[in-house]
Amino acid sequence: MKTWTDEMIALLGTESDTALGDRWGMSRMTVARKRQSLAIAPYDLKQGGFQRETLFRWSPENLALLGQEPDATVARRLGISRRAVYLMRLRQGLDPAKRAPRVYTLPPEAVPLLGKLRDAELAHRFGIPDDLVYRERKRRDIPKLQDEKPLSEALLADLGTDSDRVIGLRHGVHYSKVRQLRLKRQIPAYKRPNRKKMAAGGTATDGGHRR
Repeated sequence: MKTWTDEMIALLGTESDTALGDRWGMSRMTVARKRQSLAIAPYDLKQGGFQRETLFRWSPENLALLGQEPDATVARRLGISRRAVYLMRLRQGLDPAKRAPRVYTLPPEAVPLLGKLRDAELAHRFGIPDDLVYRERKRRDIPKLQDEKPLSEALLADLGTDSDRVIGLRHGVHYSKVRQLRLKRQIPAYKRPNRKKMAAGGTATDGGHRR
C-alpha cells in the first residue's frame, strides 16, 4: 500500500497529477483521488504563462526534449498541456520515453544522506520514489531534516491572508512548505477579493448589495 509522506502531500496541486504519478510510480487517478480527498485544487497547466497553446513556439531546444522524458514531464517544463506534447511528439514521429523501472531498494550511496537531505531532494538526486526514501529513513529511525531556522510567528500569522506563493516569497520559504503549514492548521486558502464587485459598492462577501 502506498505511503503518503508529508513531502508528497505538500506537492499535490503544485504539478499535474500525471507528472507526480510518474515521479512516484503510481497512476494519475491515485494521485487525483488523494488530492481531491484533501480538497486541493488541480495544477493549472496554463500558469506557465501560455494562455493558449497555439501561441507556443516549438524551438529546436524544446523539440529536443520530445521522447527523451515522459510527455507529462516535458509538458511541466514547457508550461503546456500533456496533450500538446503528445501531439507534437507524434507529428515528429518519435516514440514515447520509456518509464524508468520501479526501484524497490535504496542505493547504498544514498544511505549516508538519509536525514541530511529532504526526502524529496534525496529521491530526486538518485531518481528514486519519494516514499522509498521515507520508508527507509523511518526503518532506520533517522529523523527527517529539520528546517535550519525556526518558523517565525509572522509567517504563521500570515497563513491564509495571501496566496501561498506570495507568503513564501515574503518569508523566504518555498510555497509548498507554506501550503503544508496551512493545511496542517486547517486554514483555508486565500481568496482574492472580487474587485469589480467592490468597485460597484459591495464587498467580497455580500455579492455587491449595500446594507
